[in-house]
Amino acid sequence: MRHDEYRRLHEACLAMAKQATEQKMRDRWSAMAEAWLKRVTELDERLHRHKASMRAAGAVAPADAATRLRGP
Repeated sequence: MRHDEYRRLHEACLAMAKQATEQKMRDRWSAMAEAWLKRVTELDERLHRHKASMRAAGAVAPADAATRLRGP
């Protein structure tokens, strides 16, 4: 799944929690929303670490490479 799908599921669970009439169901939907948000946060952190390690290793992003070939 992509980040936007996890975020959409997070929002959907929050909406369901607001609509639930029983506290137990609100709690369950809220817990599921938090789980989706945690997943997005973990993916964001992993992506950030990966990008940082690539920069540290001297890797160049495709857009940067094209700019370097063309010049300033």
